[in-house]
Amino acid sequence: MEFAKKGRVELRTEEWLQKPSYFSVTYSQLHTALFGNQAQNIYKQWTNNYAKKADHTYGFSGLTSEYFSTLINNVNLSIPLHFIVEVGSFMGKSTTTMAQLLKMDKKYENCTRWPSNCLQQFVANIVDMKLTEMILPFSTTSILGARFLQQHKFFPQLIYLDSAHLPGETLVELELYWQLLQPGGILFGDDWGWDSVRCDVLRFIDTNRLKIAVKQNSWSIQKPILG
Repeated sequence: MEFAKKGRVELRTEEWLQKPSYFSVTYSQLHTALFGNQAQNIYKQWTNNYAKKADHTYGFSGLTSEYFSTLINNVNLSIPLHFIVEVGSFMGKSTTTMAQLLKMDKKYENCTRWPSNCLQQFVANIVDMKLTEMILPFSTTSILGARFLQQHKFFPQLIYLDSAHLPGETLVELELYWQLLQPGGILFGDDWGWDSVRCDVLRFIDTNRLKIAVKQNSWSIQKPILG
């Protein structure tokens, strides 16, 4: 994003406008943007200095394989699914849930997930699950993550938002990542039972006149196609 003089958002620069937009960013393109042109694959250079072993016992992810399967199969995604962003991964349970389902479906075998995480344990779990060719980790804040995506003009088709849970925080993230979501794509999350999350999501859809689908503890919003 090219911002801001004297507290006001200015027009984006010509240089930014001339950059290509990526609706189907590849694993290689994303890896280069995250780690540089000369960087070795992030998993190959991982030294595991903390001697982390795979640990899949963390069971507090609200994203189930049944819900995600329904989302991608029954919701009419009018765009090809190539790039998924997860905001707020911890040990990688929700990330691997999505990746394993997509890996079984050849239509989606090149999907790339991009989570913010407890990096060392997360990487150990991804390596153990043999999902290193589908998932790239980036440990940062949700706001800086959004700025990174906008700066590189990477626009995902699905965004799983499971980060902030304090009043007002989810609303900020919704506004940021909604701008990045490709038209026709889906923004979804869980913890509908949390008052802070539910109130922020309801405020967001009311302000933007959007429709929401709620199933048990999960919610999803599909972005209208322009024109």
